[in-house]
Parts: sequence; structure tokens; C-alpha cells
Amino acid sequence: MLGIIPAAGKGTRVGDFCEHYPKVLFPYVGEPILFWNINWLIASGCNKIAIVVNYKKELIEKMLVIYAAKYPDNYWETDIYTVEQEELNGTAYSIAVVLKDIRISNPYDKVLMVFGDLIAERALEHSDMWLNFVSVEEVDDYKRWVMVDIENDNDVKAFITKPQERPLTRMSWSGIFYVAHASYLTEAIEIAERLHKEPLKETCISEALAHIAFKAKVIPIINFGTYEDCVNSVGTTGIDNAQKIVYNLIREGDEL
Repeated sequence: MLGIIPAAGKGTRVGDFCEHYPKVLFPYVGEPILFWNINWLIASGCNKIAIVVNYKKELIEKMLVIYAAKYPDNYWETDIYTVEQEELNGTAYSIAVVLKDIRISNPYDKVLMVFGDLIAERALEHSDMWLNFVSVEEVDDYKRWVMVDIENDNDVKAFITKPQERPLTRMSWSGIFYVAHASYLTEAIEIAERLHKEPLKETCISEALAHIAFKAKVIPIINFGTYEDCVNSVGTTGIDNAQKIVYNLIREGDEL
């Protein structure tokens, strides 16, 4: 199974930290969120992991050297690599960059994606592997998120990106998805790009997922427990302390 971590963007929600570091390096309990995500994808069954990079990509690549030293078994038993997204034109393009690498080799790869600023409480289990699924959580500020329209208590039938009017549910896509075949996702992204009404606007991966939901009628939802993201961690870690933690990690990496 292929794991994908989109980590190309600068990140504006973490303030001054992202003036110096990519948000995927923000520490949670002393380790960059990137490390948590890699370990989560491996625990969920991924044998290769693509990290999509752009902003300060050299720091992410340096952090992978540190990861290899800290988790040698995980690193050497898993194909972990970076893929550059040259233009920051949306998460759909970020995923498409990775899929181009595997389209010829194995279009039937399973794909599991987690946003680079998110940590899930529990790993994927074999029983979770439906045809496709997305993760959801309850939110209050619906205008900031991709909201989902749910039927039968467990199926997503539509995605609504940053709605201006209050949606029928308080459930939002929380940033994890799984598809049984990479080819499903490739086709959905291509259709989302062709149908996009505003070419200059970013094409979000939620638009591709909306096409999958429409074609398959529904996408089951999965609850991964409590979610932690870098914005929540700012309150507990603090920007200055987070910068010190990452700075010291990078110094350790320079000595490897």
C-alpha cells in the first residue's frame, strides 16, 4: 500500500514557526509531526511512503536522515521518498504528482493519505479497508472546512468545501482518505481538473473525493479516535519552544 503525506505548503496557521520551518516539522510530544505520520502509515500497512515537498524541502529531506537514525527498522524496511510539487496549486495536484510515479508500475496500488499537519489516534486496521473511505470529525466553524453530507449514519454522499450556509451536519472531512485502487484517484483528479469552474483557483483533493462519492454513490466514514494537529499543538508546545526543538534536531542531524 502506498502512503502519501502532502507537505509542500508553507502553512499559515502556525504563525512564525513556518517562517523558518515547514509545518510538517512542528513537534508533537517532542517529535516532528512528520515522524508520527510516517510511523502511522507504516503501522497501517504502507510499504512505501511518498512525501510531497516544496517549501523548504531541504529541511524535510534532512529530517528524513534523522528519522532513519531514530527508526532504522521502519526506514530500511519501507520505501520512503520525497516527490517535489513544483507549483503550489492545490492538494489534488499534490497527490497527482505522486500518482504519476506509480501509474505505470502499479495502478492498482491501495492508497492511504494523511495530511502533514494531522495525527490520528489509532492506525488503520484490516477491517477498515472498505472499497474507499474518508475520516470525519465534528467541527463548529463550518466555513473553514470541507463539510460532508452523510446518509445512513455512516456514508458520505457529498463534500461541500467551506460552505457559506450552515450544512445539514457538523461533520467535516478530517484529512485522511483511503482508496482501494490508485487508478480511481487518478481518474477522479483528472475529472476534477477538467470540470473546475475557476482554473486559477487551487484544485482541492476534496473535489476528487466528491467525484468518487458521486460515482460510487457513497463513501463509508471511519473514526480514528482523537485527532491532533499542529494548530492544537501550538497552544501546548509554544512557537518558541517548537523552534528550539526542531533546531536542536537539525543540529543533531548535521552530526550524523
